[in-house]
Amino acid sequence: MTVSAFSFRDSATTPAVIACLDGTARSREVAEAAAGYAQWFGRPLVFYHAIEFDRSRATPPDPLEWHFKRNAMRENLESLQACLPNPAMQPEIQIEGGSWQAALFERNLARPAPMIVVGASRQQDSGVLTRSLLELGAQHILVVPRGYRTLGTPRLRIAIPVDGSDFAEAALAQAIDIARTVPAELLLVHVMSSRGVEKFGLPGSSDLALQKQVEEHNEKAACTFLEATLRRLQNLGLAARSQCLKGDPRTRLEEFIAQETPDMVIMSTRGQGFNSCAQLPLGSTASYLLDRLSAPTILVGSGKDAVRPAVEPSIAHYRLLDNARGPLNSSPATA
Repeated sequence: MTVSAFSFRDSATTPAVIACLDGTARSREVAEAAAGYAQWFGRPLVFYHAIEFDRSRATPPDPLEWHFKRNAMRENLESLQACLPNPAMQPEIQIEGGSWQAALFERNLARPAPMIVVGASRQQDSGVLTRSLLELGAQHILVVPRGYRTLGTPRLRIAIPVDGSDFAEAALAQAIDIARTVPAELLLVHVMSSRGVEKFGLPGSSDLALQKQVEEHNEKAACTFLEATLRRLQNLGLAARSQCLKGDPRTRLEEFIAQETPDMVIMSTRGQGFNSCAQLPLGSTASYLLDRLSAPTILVGSGKDAVRPAVEPSIAHYRLLDNARGPLNSSPATA
């Protein structure tokens, strides 16, 4: 496998799938998940690693040390290609130095946006890393849980939480795209919040009557919404079913995913609670589920909260020096 420069602007219609690999044992799971997604859509696959500079140093890294680091990581990434379910896939290898935030920000400027694939090293890290990527402008993030295995089922079972918001509709559109490409069953799930009329003190008879009216109205609206969405999917020739739950959306969705054990979850970064957390790139429900990740989960973001990271002058200087040492990034010549 050769190392070559790859630009997402090379194609405006086939955005790449970027597997962010760190060289640990988890990298294989991330690489396999990214390869599967790239194969479904016929997208180019990129194995990406950033070697962070020691920003406390006033001088550039030692060229020989940098050469050894690049070669070691390149060999690691090349070995992952042999582990892919489809050996014919030839991922591009990109090894960069400096700020990974700045590098991924530039890639997220491409439209259509690339798919970023990351692994959750620890459960509590999932939401933190995803939030950082969303702040950089990522619109599609596939988070791979520990213990991921290549999908061997003839039909994917994809769970999609829906609430009628534009954000959830974007996630549903992503699921429809997959179902049109590979055999899949879509599992729509909607959770009606148990929160009702605010009460102060003991509820009176009028409070209980109003509470019942609100619940009946919400149940009717939810059933109508799910039935209409289900018919829309069936009219497209897609296999789908739906379930309406009641209670706290976070815990009920966690229970639903544990019970159904879907092959994949596709959800929006935010839902109808957007107005209460308009400044947050990741809503409370998505953050809760990511911290309890049990299935590969695709987060579909709005892409409206991108913040360009500050690139330190020293990092830009190192990148110029690194470009001058371009041959160090190529495969070693045979002796």
